[in-house]
Amino acid sequence: MNEFAESDPWSVFLLAVEQELPRQTMDSYRQRAGSVHGQRLILPIWLADLDKDGALSAAIASDDLLRAAFSPDFILRLSQWFGRLFTDDPHRVFEASVPDLHLFLGLQPSEYSDETGNWLWTRLTQTSLESWPESSLVHEWDWQARDETRGFSRRILGERVIQPGVISNAVLERLSSNGAEIPAQGFDPEHFVERAVDLLKGGDPRGAANIFTGLTELRPTDALAWNNLGFCQLAYDPAAALQSFGKSAIFGREGLEVRLVNQVLALHLLGRDDDALLLAKELPEILPAPVSAWLWIHTEPAGTGALEPVQNFHLYVRNLVDHIRGYSCDRGVHRPL
Repeated sequence: MNEFAESDPWSVFLLAVEQELPRQTMDSYRQRAGSVHGQRLILPIWLADLDKDGALSAAIASDDLLRAAFSPDFILRLSQWFGRLFTDDPHRVFEASVPDLHLFLGLQPSEYSDETGNWLWTRLTQTSLESWPESSLVHEWDWQARDETRGFSRRILGERVIQPGVISNAVLERLSSNGAEIPAQGFDPEHFVERAVDLLKGGDPRGAANIFTGLTELRPTDALAWNNLGFCQLAYDPAAALQSFGKSAIFGREGLEVRLVNQVLALHLLGRDDDALLLAKELPEILPAPVSAWLWIHTEPAGTGALEPVQNFHLYVRNLVDHIRGYSCDRGVHRPL
């Protein structure tokens, strides 16, 4: 690696990504340049046009830094990174700061779909609401009902006027007819749950926690991000988890039921069984109908437990309370670090 690469933050970041991700053949993207010595590259169309004889792509593939910069693993995640960053906060895009490595690796290597841009394009070009995608209908409802501009000028949005009742009916009809879900936008914590679960199941809770640590740096007031961080920390540091749950409580009520259930477990893991049982006593009045969520099934004193999807919170709490009252964990599983 040359002196420039060693001093440039983006170059260091590129090579860190290259070291973390296995080289793999990917078929989910539109190939713009061929495979060179077993390395797949994604080149801008203008650059691919200069590569008719393959000499340019061969030169790129022979350089560690350039090969990392044009690899599918990097390019497609970079598309996700800037697309989601622009959705969350357009001004931060122009800061050009290096992404958090763990959060970046938690992104899917697929091209980012700009739902916000699609909404603007759709409302200016598609006459019939029946041809609008679900995400555009929901964005339009946000604009009509809650004055959510998504950063666009009101003058531009005012070029087309749709009656609020019309768009409300269209949204309800579309969502009720096919049960479609609107994909997570920006750095929504839900987008990273699948990757975190994979890491937790693979025995890497710190790796899972690192994803949400990076997310809390980007979205320091996101209650769900703090809640998910605490959930991952339960596996190795319940004291830190309890602090994360506390921050989640400060910033909002999102995920309240899951957070409270996890707080009961955290208190028990720290040996604070009286506090855990006191909190658990309040849960039946707070918890709604059963909701599906990933939870730790703690039944033995040897650790946090197995990770499983739970649909009945009431049953989960009842089993956890019975376990705590059975004193099978003595004074707790973990000690504060």
